[in-house]
Amino acid sequence: MNRLIGDRLAGGVDSGQGDDLLARLLAARDEGERALSPKEVRDEAVTLWAAGHATTSTALTWAWYLLARSRRARARLTEELDRVIGGRPPAFDDYEQLTELGHTEAEMADLAAAGTIRLPDTANR
Repeated sequence: MNRLIGDRLAGGVDSGQGDDLLARLLAARDEGERALSPKEVRDEAVTLWAAGHATTSTALTWAWYLLARSRRARARLTEELDRVIGGRPPAFDDYEQLTELGHTEAEMADLAAAGTIRLPDTANR
């Protein structure tokens, strides 16, 4: 991460090296218009990467679990994906047509959120 930040800084923040997270962190200014230090940029990038990694893996785990438990939901989702996307890579514009996928995501989010706050009924010793 430090090397990536150093390379980007060496090229200049406005060097046109992309409109990505790193470019946005390097361009960010605090209330006093001070740029983030390289250490602050690294810390923010690592925090966002770690948070995204954990939430993505949790979301996918719930999705696979739910689809494994429901043959009908799995069949509906598979049919929809085959019909809308076929064998090509998905595009952003496909999402509007993927209603079953939206239902699957909503169900997964509801159950995953409930699972994170569910407390045991009895204490274990």
